[in-house]
Amino acid sequence: MKEPAQSELRQRKHDSQSNTNAKVENKKPPSKQGCACRCLKTSCRLLFWLVGLVSLVILGCYTIYYNETQLFLMRFFRDLSRSKAHARLHGNNNALMMMLAGKEEILPLKESNEDGYRMTLEELAKFNGEDDSPLYLAILGRIYDVSAGKSFYGPGRSYHHYIAKDATRSFATGCAKPECLVPSVVGLSETQKREAYRWLELYEYHDKYKYIGRVEENPVADLVEQAMLEEEALNAAREAEADLTNEDGSTSSFDTIIGKAKEFFRDRKFDDAWSYFKTGLILLGEASKDDQVEVVLRRADVLVSMASLSQKRNDYNQARESYQEALDSLVVALGDENANRHPIFARALSDKAATFLLNGDQTTAVKGFKEALRVYNNAVEAGPEEIEKYGNGQESLERTTLERGNTKFNLAVTLLNNLEENEEVPSDIKQLLREIIEEFDNALDVRAANLFTKAKGLLDSFEIRE
Repeated sequence: MKEPAQSELRQRKHDSQSNTNAKVENKKPPSKQGCACRCLKTSCRLLFWLVGLVSLVILGCYTIYYNETQLFLMRFFRDLSRSKAHARLHGNNNALMMMLAGKEEILPLKESNEDGYRMTLEELAKFNGEDDSPLYLAILGRIYDVSAGKSFYGPGRSYHHYIAKDATRSFATGCAKPECLVPSVVGLSETQKREAYRWLELYEYHDKYKYIGRVEENPVADLVEQAMLEEEALNAAREAEADLTNEDGSTSSFDTIIGKAKEFFRDRKFDDAWSYFKTGLILLGEASKDDQVEVVLRRADVLVSMASLSQKRNDYNQARESYQEALDSLVVALGDENANRHPIFARALSDKAATFLLNGDQTTAVKGFKEALRVYNNAVEAGPEEIEKYGNGQESLERTTLERGNTKFNLAVTLLNNLEENEEVPSDIKQLLREIIEEFDNALDVRAANLFTKAKGLLDSFEIRE
């Protein structure tokens, strides 16, 4: 092949340089608008990643400190009631912030120790709400009439274990076991003792509770024997508190305590489960309109669990009291309209009706099942978003629908039991069973499929007999 001449090479080099210069001349400088767009895009990307990083940090902290957050919320509402007394008496509108920081100044007692009645613990034990007697409790030796809080302190209710005794140690530690329902504060930390004084302030300045007087100790002839009995009770209390406190002496979180309660329940250790459920209720406090919905639902859920536990022990009266307290607390905190479309409200009504059925009162059971069915219908009509909104992560449309189906079946069986022998089965019973069959036909859930099978079997037996 022939080599290109020198002149030809120079011409190619010149042409290439000319093209490069032309491209440089034709290239326009970037506009200010283009630079601004690129800067905006970069800023948005940085902001997006920053928001994502902050969200991950917040989620991580919430997960780590979830139990502490719940315990804070539970005690918040008790202190909210106390802060109102501070504001009313001293115009201190910032008292709540000091309480949350644990640095508030506890209000002085209104009445001196010399005011009011004197009674021994034996005499105090008579004021337990039975036979229309008032409801008295004592804390740090001071006696209060809490009859106005009968829905919380009456026989069978969640705080009745405080009635007719001085249970200062329980107020201080949160332990609701019988061994902890004693006056002694020996061995408690200053933080725990201060917790008892916070409860004392609540009763002292409560607008519905009234100071009665002081507990007066009976003189004991054998002081050595008395000292031995007190030491024995104190050791039992310390042993009972061991599982309820952390290494620093603080009370365990609500979730930890309720988790242990449910574990005892599953193991059929009903007495231990009952004590732990009660401790959880102490942390939650009395239900009020100021409570967050989450706290109210947690309280109602614990009460329903306690009622179920009572049914396991065949204590149907106690079960009904716990169910009724759950219903009352939901109405107080949510209002009648919202409560009457909530699955927990319907569940409590249905389970309460079951206690009457098990106790042989079929007429009352029928009324209860019908009332529960009405509330379940309201909940289903409200839709899944409304159910899950106030469900604390535990409620769903599927669960509500299944429970409604069970209530329909229980109602049908109860109505069937009321029929005379050879009496024709009414159409309303058949309709309840048809609704179950239609709703759970081809159901994948095992419980729903079992319900479908029971309803279909019962309906088929009617048709064969006819």
